[in-house]
Amino acid sequence: AATGRFDNLVAYALGSEALRGELALTSRARDLRPFQGRDPEEGTSDDAGYVVAVPTDLDLRLTSDLKKVVTRNVTLTDVSGAMSVAGGALRMEDVTASMLGGRATVSGAYVAPTAEAADIDFSVDALSFDVGDTVAAFVTLQRVAPVIEQLRGEFDSGFTLRTRIRKDGTPDLQITKSAGRVAPTGPARAAALQGAESK
Repeated sequence: AATGRFDNLVAYALGSEALRGELALTSRARDLRPFQGRDPEEGTSDDAGYVVAVPTDLDLRLTSDLKKVVTRNVTLTDVSGAMSVAGGALRMEDVTASMLGGRATVSGAYVAPTAEAADIDFSVDALSFDVGDTVAAFVTLQRVAPVIEQLRGEFDSGFTLRTRIRKDGTPDLQITKSAGRVAPTGPARAAALQGAESK
């Protein structure tokens, strides 16, 4: 459900202004998979892309309280935080969600006024993520570091990422910047320390 207000419906309907307003979003369950483009398992299509365009004729401030959000890769629960949609950009400020056995806080921007490319600039803090669940959800991790699949336990993580995603879903590596940390916790930390001491 959505409650809130719009400031200029008439001007927006006439096409002279972006729609301004504030909304509070609440939901027990929301499935975003239909909005995520094609599934790679379903084959290829020349006119299908990975970038979702953000409307340029909106200027909205959003607060969210979503109990469950389903995406292609992960299911999120207890999603809350502040967001805005304006000028073809989605911005998030301390949006928190439970996922992959832990909890994450995300701030940043997804800028895509068209479906040709998206500029992303995010910072993520993740607490007590499950290694197995994370690897299963993101195939990229399996390709980059296959040894991760053998690990068990939980980890804390934090990273920043700034890049441009092309229409085909690939990042522009020439402008990609990223930094972060990964720290095992609980049994995973004990196993990591034991392995280090045995060397």
